[in-house]
Amino acid sequence: MDRAELFVKFESYTKGFNQSRIKAAFNFVNEKYHDTEGSIAYPLEVLEILMPLKPDEDTVIAVLLHDLYALSFLNDQTIKELFGLDVLGLLIGLKKLLSLNYGENERGSQVEVLRKMFLTMAKDLRVILIWLAQRLCRMQTLDSFPESGNKLRMSKETMNVYVPIASRLGIYRMKTQLEDLSFKYINPFEYNRINSQIMKFGEEKRLAIETMTQSLRKFLISRGIEAEVFGRLK
Repeated sequence: MDRAELFVKFESYTKGFNQSRIKAAFNFVNEKYHDTEGSIAYPLEVLEILMPLKPDEDTVIAVLLHDLYALSFLNDQTIKELFGLDVLGLLIGLKKLLSLNYGENERGSQVEVLRKMFLTMAKDLRVILIWLAQRLCRMQTLDSFPESGNKLRMSKETMNVYVPIASRLGIYRMKTQLEDLSFKYINPFEYNRINSQIMKFGEEKRLAIETMTQSLRKFLISRGIEAEVFGRLK
């Protein structure tokens, strides 16, 4: 997703948004990444995940700025002057989450992580939505990680901490993706076995789902009921 695509998607659900403000943030971040030999690609991938949740302007800007802020290439005063206190508040909340200590074999540690995340969520739900989207983005690229141990550690952390958070918030699309990607590395044998079964029986099930949705759609139309009917393979 490039800047033009970002504007199109954002405008599709936020009429009259401050395009110049988003453009200024995009150009500012792009220039900063150029100076640090980094890339704006990752923040845009995170925004791609967040877009179905219809983030506001401050959330979009915070996602663009987050990595630079976390790496101390930006200070609080600069963000406050250029983008406002709300954006700064989101970035501070995300920075606090970075300090969480997760121990995969310590139940108490997991509970503490969840507790702190919920405390942050109580102050601003947008912080947790960004955090979940960033984790999903990293899980989607986990194959590129060099060490299998890191993949397993991150997958267990995702399954034990991030999946329950997404579930409790009712973000089931994100919850399902995080769960599937984690399962792939936690139990690769079962993951591959299930995948092979899905491939084997998937087409048959898809035809059954389509038949049922068409029947239900016709039934509703015959009763004068307007409804969207769809199904999915599980």
